[in-house]
Formats: sequence, C-alpha cells, structure tokens
Amino acid sequence: MPLLVHFTDESYSYDGIVTWAWNFGDGSPAATEQNPQHTYNLPGTYTVTLTVTEADGDGDTEIKIDYITVTGTCTTYYRDDDADGYGTTDSQCLYSPMAPYTTVVSGDCDDGDYSVHPGASEICGDGKDNDCDLVIDEDCGCEVNEVPGDLDADCDVDSADYAVFRQSLGKCTGTPGYNPDADYDHDGCVTMKDYQIWYGYYKAYRARRR
Repeated sequence: MPLLVHFTDESYSYDGIVTWAWNFGDGSPAATEQNPQHTYNLPGTYTVTLTVTEADGDGDTEIKIDYITVTGTCTTYYRDDDADGYGTTDSQCLYSPMAPYTTVVSGDCDDGDYSVHPGASEICGDGKDNDCDLVIDEDCGCEVNEVPGDLDADCDVDSADYAVFRQSLGKCTGTPGYNPDADYDHDGCVTMKDYQIWYGYYKAYRARRR
C-alpha cells in the first residue's frame, strides 16, 4: 500500500514564519503548506527537508536524513500513454497504478496509437505493425485495389505495383496485356492519366507509413 504521511511544522520564530518549503526526498514537487501531507508510492528510505522564511527575510533549514522508510511489495507497472492496456518497456515498481504507469502488460510497439498493441488485428494497407509481431500487413489477403493502388494484392503499394502498371501502360481493351485493374479512369485504355492516379495512391500510402 502507498504510505500517507502527515507532516507537522514545529518551527518557532520571534518575527513570524511566512513561507514553508517541504522537500519529501522522492522527487515530487515541494509543498508550501505549513503542515502538509504526502503519499509515498515507492518503497525506499527518504530524507525530508523543511526550509522556512521569516518575516524579516531570514531563513532556516532542517534536514531529517533517512527519516521516512517505506516497505512492502510493489507491482511493476508499465507506461501506457495511449491507454490501450499495453505498455512499453518503461516501468516503475508501485503499490498502485500511477499515470502514466497504469498497466501490468508490456510489449506495445507504438504507445502513441491506440490501435497498435500485442494481439491487435492487422489493418490492411495502413502500413503499421498493428499486432507488434514485427511484420506489417501479414495474412491480410487483400484483393486487387482493396488498398488503392495495390495491383499485386499484397496489401501495399510499392515498386512491384508500378511494374504491374507498366506492363499494361499504352494498352487498351482487346489488346494483349491490357489490365482493367490499372485503368483507373475506366476509359478503356491505360494511359499516363491512369499513372497519375496510381502515383497519387502510391504517395498517399507512403505518407501513411511515415
């Protein structure tokens, strides 16, 4: 369990104390209340420092070395910025989840995208390793042009698709080598106009993969 500690200021001054600065020794921001409370979320031994300022500008500091000891069994929580339930390898051992360390499952290969995590379904043509298995668009079974511009049905748009397009360039309906899948404007011929359309798909696909 996290340890909640109530601190009491016992400082005394003839001029009166006007500011307090508590350093709890765990890297948290300083507290400025006279009698604060603070929760320690990690096991360890902590030094507590109190600095006070008097009304006349004088100040004093009290240091309590190894003053707080937190014991107990902690749990490893992984950083999960996109809150998909899967974290990165960045972890902290905590008594309870504390944002962004909120999941006990690691392995997320893109913690900025909710749709990407171990066990996720592959999305054909998005250029992402959705299930974090180091393979992109595996077993998608795409049909031709299911991913716009994909002429070889492998779920991406690349130089292999350009090669398929080139084989049909300049060919028309009834001509050997004519490929209706490459005739994007459906005018019966594969022309440079169709190439411009295909190249637009190619650029859009490459942009998604960046």
